[in-house]
Amino acid sequence: MSNNGRNAYSDQALISVINGTDTAISSMNQVSGQVGSVAAVMPMVNNSESGIKLRNAFTTWTSDFNRVVQMMTDLNYKAKDLLRVNRSTNTDASTTANGPSSGQH
Repeated sequence: MSNNGRNAYSDQALISVINGTDTAISSMNQVSGQVGSVAAVMPMVNNSESGIKLRNAFTTWTSDFNRVVQMMTDLNYKAKDLLRVNRSTNTDASTTANGPSSGQH
């Protein structure tokens, strides 16, 4: 695993996290839309005690879902920030090793 010494994550590992969280968030949002469609019709088709319990479960699910998506979004941003640090550090190290590009020595 190559890294720049600033953190223990290679560019490839960070890209994998970024792509994985992007894909997961997109898939979860599709599922959320489907669950939301079902939850929206519940009061019309089941207004009994069991329907009320099910609506409460949907409310809990929505809250939990939003919390998970936010955590995944935060992870995605952190991975993107670390990737920027890796690439910036690599660029800075290359510039230092090769000397200034302006011809000044």
